[in-house]
Amino acid sequence: AGIPVPGLPPNPHPAQVVNLSLSGEGPCSPALQEALDEVRARGVLVVAAAGNYGRDYRDYFPGNCRGVLTVGAVGPDGRLAPYSNRSAPLLAPGGDGASGVLGPTLGGHRLLKGTSQAAPHVSAALALLRSRGAASPEALEGALLAGSRSTPEGRLLDAFAALKALEGGGVALRVEGRLALKPGEEGSLAVEVLSPYPVPVRVAAEGGLAAYLAPNPAQGTAYLRVRAPTGTAPRAYRVRLEGGGAWATAEVQVEALPARVVLSACSEGGACRSLALPSEGGPFRLEGLSPGTYRLLAFLDRDGDGALDPEEPRGEAEARPPARGVRLLVR
Repeated sequence: AGIPVPGLPPNPHPAQVVNLSLSGEGPCSPALQEALDEVRARGVLVVAAAGNYGRDYRDYFPGNCRGVLTVGAVGPDGRLAPYSNRSAPLLAPGGDGASGVLGPTLGGHRLLKGTSQAAPHVSAALALLRSRGAASPEALEGALLAGSRSTPEGRLLDAFAALKALEGGGVALRVEGRLALKPGEEGSLAVEVLSPYPVPVRVAAEGGLAAYLAPNPAQGTAYLRVRAPTGTAPRAYRVRLEGGGAWATAEVQVEALPARVVLSACSEGGACRSLALPSEGGPFRLEGLSPGTYRLLAFLDRDGDGALDPEEPRGEAEARPPARGVRLLVR
């Protein structure tokens, strides 16, 4: 890639596309990510194999590193190969069953199968696009994704359509990773807007999630901010992004808050004070209450949303301050 190496002369022919036909289980290490960031900063495109474990590619490096275009494998019928890791941004021929991809070996060639065979198809297509002019890496990758064919299992490489997309200034959107939130929390995901120009992106979130993209219009890396309001039910949600004729989906998993006991004390006038106790209960103390009769309600907040649901155990009592030794049995 042309990165200086101490003791060696400068590389007169630095790579413009790097193919990584390798995969290992685990997160992208800081050292590997730093190296890839340096390569990308030089305008070099990096392609990686998704892995041959039949699982989600985001659990395997270097395909789960930032700035890498990860490739899964299809068989001769265009279907995802059983061995291929899933959910990769792009698919290409990798062989399946009795069919393989012709590859080199020591002293000759033989048929090989795997995402390591699929990735070079994409690297070659990027090299082809690069040979057509001085387009930016974002425009090249965007054209490749914009020209790909949509299938039930992902987007399939189509080099001819990618050339057409490059001529028309193709646009593609890609979401980096997934997001896990608890009700009341906010988080962000990196979104790659692959385009030779800034693109306005429409953001639509499911289930009452609040979401926006910044900056917007966007080119290159932008950030999708997502908030799960208090009371959001725990389940999987999707945020759809659309722009320039392209679209992508961000996956957001809202997790349940730990169970707890919520205790509220409400006056006859309707003013309430609340506090939270561990799920097994415990002693409580409410101070600064005005004189009068108070209705005490305690319930086991199993889903952590702070609201009493019909199936949640509860206990009630009345008290007038100052009162001591008040007990509520939640059942």
